[in-house]
Amino acid sequence: MSYTQNLYFLPSGTVDKFNVIIEIPHGSQNKYELDAKTGALFLDRVLYGAAFYPGNYGFIPSTKAEDGDAADVIVYMTNSVPPCTVVPCRALGIMKMEDSGDLDSKIIAVPVDDPYFNDIQDIQDLPSHKIKELSDFFENMQKFKKGVWVKNVNKILGVGDKAEAQTEIARYLNNYTEYKE
Repeated sequence: MSYTQNLYFLPSGTVDKFNVIIEIPHGSQNKYELDAKTGALFLDRVLYGAAFYPGNYGFIPSTKAEDGDAADVIVYMTNSVPPCTVVPCRALGIMKMEDSGDLDSKIIAVPVDDPYFNDIQDIQDLPSHKIKELSDFFENMQKFKKGVWVKNVNKILGVGDKAEAQTEIARYLNNYTEYKE
């Protein structure tokens, strides 16, 4: 078993404080995916155009979201961190969305121990432009792929607050427990 394979199966934590495995650093145009079977970090693709990740992006280990994968998380923090970094986080909200017609929501979080975010406790505490930026990124990141314009790939369904995010995290934790049994 490789070092990174252990990351995929780390304890998730709780709805109040959960681990996030960062796959993609803030500002990157490279989309990486951590493979659960091999533990390798693969370059999935390079984003086309001027799109870049507006925050550190990763997943909560030992969870199962509505798309069958671990729960996706965008982590706003003071600095970019390298792939395979474990960041203890807390939820601010959730961006409910569809990816090619399937539910694929994103938890919006901040690190537990980043003093820059001490006063940010819920999604409405973030500048409204952060949510607009995130929405625009996810709606547009896949529109132009491999030289082809793709229409209506991602659709934002709404943004939920901290309580909604925590409810979904609890469901993702439960889904994983049921899946393992």
